[in-house]
Amino acid sequence: MDSQLHWFFKPRSVAVIGASSKPGKIGHESLRSMITSGFSGRVYPINPKAEDILGLRAYPSVLEIPEEVDLAVITLPPDKVPDAMIQCAKKGVKAVVVISGGFGEAGPEGKRIEEEIVRIAKENNMRIIGPNCIGVFDGHSRVDTSFQPPERMGRPGPGNISFLSQSGTFGAAFLDWAAEDYLGVSKMISLGNRCDVDEADLIDYLAEDQETEIIGVYIESFTRGRALLDSIKKCKKPIVIYKTSRTDASARAAVSHTGKIAARHDIAISALKQAGALTVDSFKELYAALKALSKQPAAGKGVVMVTNGAGPCVMAA
Repeated sequence: MDSQLHWFFKPRSVAVIGASSKPGKIGHESLRSMITSGFSGRVYPINPKAEDILGLRAYPSVLEIPEEVDLAVITLPPDKVPDAMIQCAKKGVKAVVVISGGFGEAGPEGKRIEEEIVRIAKENNMRIIGPNCIGVFDGHSRVDTSFQPPERMGRPGPGNISFLSQSGTFGAAFLDWAAEDYLGVSKMISLGNRCDVDEADLIDYLAEDQETEIIGVYIESFTRGRALLDSIKKCKKPIVIYKTSRTDASARAAVSHTGKIAARHDIAISALKQAGALTVDSFKELYAALKALSKQPAAGKGVVMVTNGAGPCVMAA
């Protein structure tokens, strides 16, 4: 398990860089989520033009915060993010969620900025989720970086399902459906462009996470295909995957969405199945499978078939 990933889910303190006093802005809604979610740690709004936001003292820079900061949530425009990352490095921040879009998915300049923030993170032992995402929700610690207001996205209680999503919209839909069904959730991670942390990293982490018993994944493309398959093979918990980008048109859409090229669908599905994942054909089917597994989780990957003939066993196998 990568101990650095721990700070995304169990931070003692969170700084929201780009916090805003204006309702509807991403920096306002992400801060509101952290304040109202039930998170018991310290929350620090960062805005050089404000004295307080939502009842909390605002700081001009993360460097001005007197205590340690474990997790930073950045909601600034892309060109401002590298400087914010440098300040986070100086402060000793351990993990960063970059909510903002406009990076690798937006063209060469965005790609250059994305590569710069990755370099800063690697040189300073920080990990990044994002950019171009809604971030992290933990049903147990109540970390909630999403900018979706409660009237648009429900927040479920604690449970045993963790969901990884390349799409923030599907991540939000999963949480909303789970809240409506009173289905407990361990973690939801919206990965966005996956400039650093990806599905393989998180499956390795969740495989050892005592709060997670079932893992769901929505994926459009692979960043490290071999590492992902190896992570699935090693994981002893059920993994259900909905892989899109079946057609040339959807593969092109995946590039514009998160800046990553999708592998050929039939080859990808075959490889995922061989690694031990359960694959489904729709988001509704993914949700239904996770819901069913959460109610009666499998004890392992072994299956026993009882039949009065060899043919059905051959077919099922």
